[in-house]
Amino acid sequence: MMSCEARGNPVPVYSWFINGTVVDVEADYRYSLINGNLIITNASETADYGRYQCKVENSYGTVLSRDALLQFACEYLSLSLISQFTYSIVYTMLDWKKNRSLFNP
Repeated sequence: MMSCEARGNPVPVYSWFINGTVVDVEADYRYSLINGNLIITNASETADYGRYQCKVENSYGTVLSRDALLQFACEYLSLSLISQFTYSIVYTMLDWKKNRSLFNP
């Protein structure tokens, strides 16, 4: 989830961009916009890697956030359960960077 929060009167409208292109939450079921936050379901490195920006606007103006770089790193993990079954899990880890340094909010 990528967060974006704004307050205003009239209530602001949110939109998100990836690499300068509008994220179309209506056309792609993997994206949802909830209270300004962008949620990506089943994130894909090829489709979702890039620089994200949040745009907030109302009749008084528009604000565009700084970009946030979404990167992917994959590791292979083998998990052994008490039942003696072994499951292999591939998981995705997201790193946020700010000014080219890791960012931990």
